[in-house]
Amino acid sequence: MPPSRLLIVEDERLVAEDLRDSLLHSGYDVVGIASSGERALELVAQHLPDLVLMDINLGGEMDGIGTARLLRQKHGTPVIYLTAFSNDETLARARDTEAYGFVVKPFHDKAVVAAIEMAIGKRASERIEHRREEMLRSGLMALPLGVVMTDDRARIVFANGTARNHIGRALDGEEAVLLEDVFEEAAPEERNGEDAEARGAIREMTGRRLPVVYSDDLLRAGDGSVIGRILIYQDAAHPPFSGELGRLLRSFMQSANSTPDGASQFLTICAWSKRIKVDDRTWVSFEDFLTHYLGLHVTHGMSPDVAGKWIANSFNDPK
Repeated sequence: MPPSRLLIVEDERLVAEDLRDSLLHSGYDVVGIASSGERALELVAQHLPDLVLMDINLGGEMDGIGTARLLRQKHGTPVIYLTAFSNDETLARARDTEAYGFVVKPFHDKAVVAAIEMAIGKRASERIEHRREEMLRSGLMALPLGVVMTDDRARIVFANGTARNHIGRALDGEEAVLLEDVFEEAAPEERNGEDAEARGAIREMTGRRLPVVYSDDLLRAGDGSVIGRILIYQDAAHPPFSGELGRLLRSFMQSANSTPDGASQFLTICAWSKRIKVDDRTWVSFEDFLTHYLGLHVTHGMSPDVAGKWIANSFNDPK
């Protein structure tokens, strides 16, 4: 693994050079030294270091805290502050920049290395979590099912592309949109028996009421506290295993040249692998059967109940 790349921002030249020599001896790659906030911004844009060691009381037009804030906004660069003394107001400003640590002058090599390693470890964990969140969000956006999430006050905080198309209203404005504004559970008389799927409707701005089947669950933080709710739904007019696929399968079976009790009217499916028997020696996957024997184009989706469990597990996974 290549050494971590560090930038030192310190306006006392002797202090900066002494710190650089110590860091080089500890195995780090010091990409530069800046004596001002403006120069620090230039060097970060040029070298993209893994971490910046920033004098909190940096002189010049832009102090260390202002520089750190800009670095965080523009590049997401983590910062450890170097400080000899600071008042409470300065420390409060520094905390607001989400600093990764503080090192007190005069420096002790072991303390500096410990602070750097903790900051780099924290940054690596953040990147993994950010990547995980990006993948989860991307997967949710691509789902053909509608996905809506709320906070603990029933305000919508996320809706994927399918849900946004159905809802037909802006969800990113300053005024919060409540789940009850766009979704309603079906009245008891609209259900088809006690064991029917959960049914409801999406209310669009146009006044259209889209009947849906749905599943919902609570979203919980790592400590088990409720942080919101997730609703996953699909158009009730096209539930799983019906629509065009169901029609084609029924047509295929009805057109089989056989007697009513003939074996060709039945499909043999392996109970273990779920592969389909097409002759005495050949077993194919369900997808291959649909593609090569029925001529259908196959894609994969996710039912609301499975999607709900997958998303809940993703949010509750401590890793």
